[in-house]
Amino acid sequence: MNERSPIEVKKQWSNEGLSVGGVRQAEHAVSVNGQKEDAAIIAFKIKNMHELTKDQLNNIELLFNDVQGRKGVVYKTGDYLIVILTPSITKSFKNSKDAVKIAKSIEQKLIDYNKKFAKKLHFGIGMNYGNLVVEPTRDRLRFASVGNSLSLAKHIADLSQGEILISKEANAKMDAEVKTEKIAKEGIDLYAIKKMTERGNYDNFIQGFLHRNK
Repeated sequence: MNERSPIEVKKQWSNEGLSVGGVRQAEHAVSVNGQKEDAAIIAFKIKNMHELTKDQLNNIELLFNDVQGRKGVVYKTGDYLIVILTPSITKSFKNSKDAVKIAKSIEQKLIDYNKKFAKKLHFGIGMNYGNLVVEPTRDRLRFASVGNSLSLAKHIADLSQGEILISKEANAKMDAEVKTEKIAKEGIDLYAIKKMTERGNYDNFIQGFLHRNK
């Protein structure tokens, strides 16, 4: 069976003017009248997208409703759904942890989807941290990628086989709560997310332990 071209695949997503799972969208532009910001960029690639029905694609988009709660925006292109977190929309300069939470949440939902349905999704998840020129508008975020900020996240998603892989730039932004393991793929130094500890849960455990041992 011949695979559909990227243009044909892109037409399978819901209309570009609509949100993904109710989430605000982003619009990629060559030139943007905005400011340069550090951004957490997560690329989700559905590798067998050409085999899926329209209803299946709509169901996949609904998996992204967690993005809204963390003030992310979504950009759809070809086989990819891109989640972007920047200070101008999250009102925070520390977006790496929320980016990991989004990635892990959607990873688990994709795993659960594959357990429930006979038609399995082959997916990859890649994360990068880099510069974007951004221009927030009332209903969307217009952005232009600086250097390989966007393309690297997509390439890492290509290399991923169902796990979350992050660039060395993204790994440098992680705090002690996120445990990673260095790996190499195609000569690129990447990091796999191994564990994430919620500091609040840890603090509650310590307080309870101290109280019990008074």
